[in-house]
Amino acid sequence: MRRFHGDLLMGGAAIREIDGEVEERVRNHHQPRHGSFEMEAPQRSMMELGRPYLLLTDDGDSVELVVTDIGATVNPSRVLVQFESTDN
Repeated sequence: MRRFHGDLLMGGAAIREIDGEVEERVRNHHQPRHGSFEMEAPQRSMMELGRPYLLLTDDGDSVELVVTDIGATVNPSRVLVQFESTDN
C-alpha cells in the first residue's frame, strides 16, 4: 500500500485534500486495486456505494474507483471509505 493525497471527483462536485492508501499498480496484472481514505462525516451524503468516482492524486496517478464500504472511525466526525479500482 502507498499513501496518497489528492482530490476525489464526482460529476460536477469534488472532495478536496483527501489522504488515504491505495495498492500499488502492478504491470500486466488485471486485478482491481483496493484502498481507503477518511473524510468528514457530513461529506458522507455525497458518496454512494457502487457509484464511479475519479481519484486524482498529487503524484499524477489517477484511479477510477467504486466505493465498496463506508464505515465509522474512532472519531465520530469522520468516516472511513473503502474502494476498489475499475481501471485495472
